[in-house]
Amino acid sequence: TVPHPSPMLSLDKVHAEGQLDPGLLKAWFDSVRAATGEDDPLVTAQVKFDGNALNLLYENGRLEQALTRGDGGTGEDVTRQAEHLQGVPKEIPGTGNKTVEVRGEVVISKSLFDRRYSKHSDSGEKHPLTEGENCRNFVSGHMSASRKEVMPDVLKHFVFVAFEAREHSKDQWSWPPRWF
Repeated sequence: TVPHPSPMLSLDKVHAEGQLDPGLLKAWFDSVRAATGEDDPLVTAQVKFDGNALNLLYENGRLEQALTRGDGGTGEDVTRQAEHLQGVPKEIPGTGNKTVEVRGEVVISKSLFDRRYSKHSDSGEKHPLTEGENCRNFVSGHMSASRKEVMPDVLKHFVFVAFEAREHSKDQWSWPPRWF
């Protein structure tokens, strides 16, 4: 695993029985304060995609590394896989010699998954390396760094949805991402 330049925190466990629990939300926010060392950290909320979180690191405008969320502090290096995704440019022009982090989610459309890759699909493309039980697990399996074979013909159907981009500095956030 590889350390993230800054933590990739998650809102897991802030709800109880389908409702947002204020006590759990406060505990989560306190954990963000502790992780960032800030009294009033910037927090954003986005629509939840059912995919896999991905952190892209660009150096001097070129994609250098793609990491899964992992445990939030470290993630798997999946740069080889990310290079085949829709929405992941190999270069971001106009960034000069800056380090830029772009965060988002890797997803596959449910209709494409159901039609082509689901274990329950009638497409006739049954193959243990290309079928899955659900969209999220299918994406996760193909994005895993432990996967020996990268499958560009499958990965090209995955989409990286960027929701956050910033220079590698705590104080410089950009919304919406300027380069996608």
